[in-house]
Amino acid sequence: MVSRESGKAQRRLFDTHCHLCSDALFDDVEGVIKRARRSGVSYFMVPGIDAESSRRAAALASDHEGVWAAVGVHPNSIGEASSTDFSTVKRLLLEPGVLAVGETGLDFYREEVPRQVQKEWLHRHVDLAADLGYPLILHSRSAEEDLLDELPPCVDTPVILHCYTGAADTARRAGDRGFYVGFAGPLTYPANEHLRELVRCLPGDRILVETDSPYLSPEPLRGRLNEPERVLLIAEAVASARGIQVADALDMLWQNSIDAFQIGSERRTDLLYRLGSNLYANISDKCNCDCVFCLRFRQTGIGGYHLEHTEEPSSERLIRSFEMLEPDWFDEIVFCGFGEPTTRPDLLIRLAGISRGKGYVTRLDTNGLALELMSADRVREMLSMFDRVSVSLNESSAAGYARICHTRYTDPWSSLLRFIRLSVECGCRTTLTAVRYPGVDLEGAAVLAAELGLPFRTRG
Repeated sequence: MVSRESGKAQRRLFDTHCHLCSDALFDDVEGVIKRARRSGVSYFMVPGIDAESSRRAAALASDHEGVWAAVGVHPNSIGEASSTDFSTVKRLLLEPGVLAVGETGLDFYREEVPRQVQKEWLHRHVDLAADLGYPLILHSRSAEEDLLDELPPCVDTPVILHCYTGAADTARRAGDRGFYVGFAGPLTYPANEHLRELVRCLPGDRILVETDSPYLSPEPLRGRLNEPERVLLIAEAVASARGIQVADALDMLWQNSIDAFQIGSERRTDLLYRLGSNLYANISDKCNCDCVFCLRFRQTGIGGYHLEHTEEPSSERLIRSFEMLEPDWFDEIVFCGFGEPTTRPDLLIRLAGISRGKGYVTRLDTNGLALELMSADRVREMLSMFDRVSVSLNESSAAGYARICHTRYTDPWSSLLRFIRLSVECGCRTTLTAVRYPGVDLEGAAVLAAELGLPFRTRG
């Protein structure tokens, strides 16, 4: 016998698939979220099924703490979709709070769209997830085996089979490949003992729970409009099927959800992030300065994005991400991030070249110490790829710079001034900056910028 009371003390629930962007829930979304939170639901994953619902999902994620979005085109929405809709999905993936690609997949039950066309759209979504390192949310109905066969042999991002109702052998095969299997209201229906048997047999760390609301309300509320607050009923069904306490099931399911969507302590790093009308590239976790005011010492990101690196980002993934971009999405592309971009000159030049090839204005935000890393000729080659360069001056003298911007170099101040002159010589529109921070000589930095004949602005 499983005790429901055992789950009340620390009830943390994650509804890993709820259509808050659907008309049925969107009109009362504040009430839906409030009721869910009273039931212990802390996080919501809201998938889009077409361009418009994906826009809604991204907006909900932006406006509500704990609400995350996935964007994609559902197989049954393909018939009314266009290349413009898929472009919208790609663009939305760069919004804060959008953590996954989906809902995509195969639906051979309704056969509203030819199977080959569904597969083509599936592969487009799979490629997007691979390029950006996003989790992939998959729908399958009467197509579970085909879906697994269509996926690449090695998928290095989390894969979620949502609202699974297929065969046990197929689910075990998915679990063996490291995929997550999501269970919704059907798990609670009396006739579905095969799903409860599957929950018993699957590895515990591969199981997720969801409502798929407003659909598939669980027993004893079957037939009514479903809401995220009812995800607890599905979690209790998991506990009962596995013969464990509800509290233990909740802990297991919470951790699985955090891992599946990469939002725990090892949260996926955003390599591209939008601020205003510009796109920023976060290409390195290394810096050759330890400035006293550095943002990295105080937080892990800005603007709703997670920018802290756990390892050096893959060049291949960054290149694929840039190749995904389409012209006119942004005013300019800025190479900045949580590390110093000039520490990866080959990649920096390659990515700036791709950006220019798409017609973008390119800007380099740098500490200006590139001449400590490479020859003057290499720096000129790098600067030739940029329309604008923003250099962190921060001080007006070598002594002040050494006090504020700690480096291992013998004479970084002279190196910085040489870089500024080189940037101007290369025809880059060069701006000097300084950070508002105790001890930073903003007035002196502004005077020096004026002496050099360059624009100056303060930051932070």
